[in-house]
Amino acid sequence: MRGIRARIRRWRNRRDDRLVAELRDAADREIAASRDPEARELLGRVLALRPKGFGALLRAARVHQRLGETEAARALWKRACERRDDSAETFAECARHALAAGDLAEARACAERACALDRAGVPFGWGDAMGRLLVHLDEPARIHRPSRHLTIGGVSYCGSTLLGYVLGGLPGVANVGESHWLVNRRDGANTRAIDFAADPVELHSACNHCGVPCQLFDAGFRQGLADDPSHWFERIAERLECDVLISSDKNVPKLRALDPGLRFDLLILFKTPADSWRSTRRKAHVSTPLERHLSDWHDTYASLLHDLPATGRMACLHFDAFRHDPELVLERLCKLFELPFDAAATRLDPAPQHTFGGNPRAHRTLESGTREIQREEVPDELPATESERIAAFEASSPVLAELRARHQQDFGA
Repeated sequence: MRGIRARIRRWRNRRDDRLVAELRDAADREIAASRDPEARELLGRVLALRPKGFGALLRAARVHQRLGETEAARALWKRACERRDDSAETFAECARHALAAGDLAEARACAERACALDRAGVPFGWGDAMGRLLVHLDEPARIHRPSRHLTIGGVSYCGSTLLGYVLGGLPGVANVGESHWLVNRRDGANTRAIDFAADPVELHSACNHCGVPCQLFDAGFRQGLADDPSHWFERIAERLECDVLISSDKNVPKLRALDPGLRFDLLILFKTPADSWRSTRRKAHVSTPLERHLSDWHDTYASLLHDLPATGRMACLHFDAFRHDPELVLERLCKLFELPFDAAATRLDPAPQHTFGGNPRAHRTLESGTREIQREEVPDELPATESERIAAFEASSPVLAELRARHQQDFGA
């Protein structure tokens, strides 16, 4: 009799294993197609059968996060930590959710565990982000001027330099560009932290208006950010004396590291993969292969859409729409993010903007005093083999479809 029961249990386990695999695969397809409510349902069935499945816990936590169901997401991240105590990501997410919920003791404990698990010190990695969160917890707020933060997300050469400049021309709004260059510099093809004690000032990343040194962000302020990154964007906004700060650090790892609490509004700015590739291949210093570019495009936008549960508003903007009718799009953008609208900002008033990073060619044009946005652009003709590969990628990309749908919802045709 005992042997019969054992055979029945094995048969049921094999049956459940097959069902779990089918449900998990179906959930992955729904996630890839940006159908999170359907994925949530399927992953719930997986966890009912396998409550301790680590992969399913992670998938379900991210899905609930994207749907704005923060309590459910937090509970799943905590279950994932209980299931495995060797994942820096799970403890980092628990720390972030605890911080948002006001549970500072749990935030500290989880952040310390994430730092211990990620000792590599990779810039903008989980350990780096949680190290900054711990500094944030240790340092009381020193900000006297309240401000908001709107960040532009996207790939390189997505149009953020121009859009940031326009937004920085609105009343009470200031633009810093890629703020991480305040404490980092280029080292050949790599990025490394500025050694303020040893690096000559000429090697510091230059302000696009002043050069080096910057009259506003002097070496003392920049070193202060490097030594103590807490309240990063608030301190930059206070330095600029603005009500709303615009930044374009662009990708998820940087934003998580610079503001572990994700206390910002997010504008996802995109070009089609074809136009993005055209913009990239114009740059003589960029040698990224096409396949790598398409992969980076997909991963960056999928992560911005699905893995960055910012606490503020989010919208998606197709750069072509802004270029073709900048006044109309700017007015809509200002309504979405509650910014003070002024059509004059699209006329590119050459008032000083102390920005860092961005597209050097665009900065040279803006600093030259040009007063008009180029509304039409003759696209570069791509080789036939590249056009075919990009067309196949675009036709099968759920990320591009989701970006276009979100743009339609946020800005109309």
